[in-house]
Amino acid sequence: MGIVLVSAFIIRLLQTGDPGRNADREESPPVAPAGPGVRNPVEDRGPGVSLQGGSLVLSDPSGRVEWEMTVEQVEASTVSQSARISGVQAARYVDGRRAFGMVAGRATVEWAARKVFFDGGIRVEGASGARLDARRATWDGSRSLLEVEGDVNYRDGTTTLTGDRIVVDESLGRAKVVGRGRATVLVMK
Repeated sequence: MGIVLVSAFIIRLLQTGDPGRNADREESPPVAPAGPGVRNPVEDRGPGVSLQGGSLVLSDPSGRVEWEMTVEQVEASTVSQSARISGVQAARYVDGRRAFGMVAGRATVEWAARKVFFDGGIRVEGASGARLDARRATWDGSRSLLEVEGDVNYRDGTTTLTGDRIVVDESLGRAKVVGRGRATVLVMK
């Protein structure tokens, strides 16, 4: 999806809160290793975000990867502890395994609150081939919820769900249609 534009300035800003630190030296900023037990460059801030090999990686307080995103552009703020990103290709991980992939036009990551707001049109694709399209989605890591809204259309080959909003409770493994909705199920004899 194009070249990932993550500058040394943004990396230094995320790691130190000071874009000028070591600005006169041409050294690579330290990068956290991938995998279980990842310590974030922003570890003093609790749950965080780290930049690893051109990817934006969000982890929970224990260091487990929750999201890995490849993006076209990043604007980060240590004051608001957030990042605005565009051209998002993301993978969601649950218990160390890839749960689904997502493509979105834009997203805002609030790493201290463990929230991601996706918009600009989204598409979620599961490993089983299930697909969900909508205008926007909100992931709340502290509540284990993914809320997808705006002309929601889910299909998996036998079931189609459409509606205003679908709320997925990751901890219970359940989804519900909220507001106007319709379900179509293909029954085989």
